[in-house]
Amino acid sequence: MLQESVYSKLIFNRTSLDLVKNRIAKMCPKEGSVMCLTVTEKQFDSMNIFCGDIDFTVADTIDTLMIL
Repeated sequence: MLQESVYSKLIFNRTSLDLVKNRIAKMCPKEGSVMCLTVTEKQFDSMNIFCGDIDFTVADTIDTLMIL
């Protein structure tokens, strides 16, 4: 298991991705680590969810946007 917390952000193009990654790198903690994984919409769409009680509610509004 890698994560203690998992955050996601929808990014629309490579330029925005680079800006966000640079912002994260500047805020990286002195202890611990931050890992970034980039997936395309097609890859995300093919994700499988395995769990007991499945909640298919997906937060897909700008209301959940978090500026790093």
